[in-house]
Amino acid sequence: MQEKDALDSLRAAYKEQGDLARHYSTVRSALTTFLLAAALAALSEFRKLDKPPSFLLAAGCLLLLAAFVVCMIFSYRTEKTILRYKKYWTGVSGERSPAVVLAMSWHQHADQTSAWELRSEIVCRMLCDPINWFLIVGIGTVVWAVRNPHSLTELLEKFHLL
Repeated sequence: MQEKDALDSLRAAYKEQGDLARHYSTVRSALTTFLLAAALAALSEFRKLDKPPSFLLAAGCLLLLAAFVVCMIFSYRTEKTILRYKKYWTGVSGERSPAVVLAMSWHQHADQTSAWELRSEIVCRMLCDPINWFLIVGIGTVVWAVRNPHSLTELLEKFHLL
C-alpha cells in the first residue's frame, strides 16, 4: 500500500473512530438516564401504594440493573474506541508511518502489546470516569431511598432541600 493511500485510509478510520466514540458516549448517557428514570418511577410508585404489586419492585430492580449494565457496556466501548482513535492519531499526525499503524492489530497501541493489557487500560479508564461513579452512587441512593424513605426525607430537610 502506498504511503498516500495508507494515510487516506488512516484518516477515514480516524474519523470513523471519533464518530463511534461520540455515538457510544451519547447512547450511554441517554439510555442510562432513561433507565434510571424508569426505575425510579417504578420504585417510587411501589413505595407510594398501600398494597403495591410486587411487579413494580421487580421492574424497578431490573431497570436499575439494566442501567448499570448499559452504562458499563457503553463505557467499555467508548474507552476502547478512544484508545483506537489515539492510535490512529499517531499515524495521521506523522508520529508513526500510516502503513505501520494500519498494519497493527486492533489491540496494539503505544505501550500495550496484548489484548489483556488493552483491556486492563480500558477498565482503568472506566474507573477514572466520574460518570460511572455518579451512576453507582445514584443507584445506591435510589436503593437506600426505597428501603428508608423517611431517612431520605429527614436528610433532605436537614440540608433545606425539601
